[in-house]
Amino acid sequence: MDHAIDQAETKASVLAAQIRAANGELSLAFAATEEEAARFQAAGGDLRTVLPSTEEIGQGFAAGRLPSGKAIMRAFMDALVDDVCNPRAELRKKIDATIKVGVGGLVGLLLGTLGLPGAAAGLLAPIAAAITALGVRAFCEACKQQSR
Repeated sequence: MDHAIDQAETKASVLAAQIRAANGELSLAFAATEEEAARFQAAGGDLRTVLPSTEEIGQGFAAGRLPSGKAIMRAFMDALVDDVCNPRAELRKKIDATIKVGVGGLVGLLLGTLGLPGAAAGLLAPIAAAITALGVRAFCEACKQQSR
């Protein structure tokens, strides 16, 4: 397996435990997303090529800065919500099976769904952590809350 995916899954596992310990506090995931975005850029990655296009993401780049962790996570949540929250969706079935045994494999599933390279795995670790820590239903509810 790709080293970046292995590292992202380890980070997701640790972050999921932190989110659980903080009673589902997603600000931890937002902060981790900002750290991963900065790390991705510092390693020569171009966030514009891996982030879903949203008005909020565009505004961040237009202002000459990286979008916030919350904006990045919200963009990924919006891109994944149909596949994650529909109980009949193939990804949802795979996620349900995967999170029963932990976070391992979840980052890879998300990468494949979004068609992103392994180098972007760290950006999806906070999403995987949130799904694992909150459970799919609560994650989907959080997606609804974030889009308001």
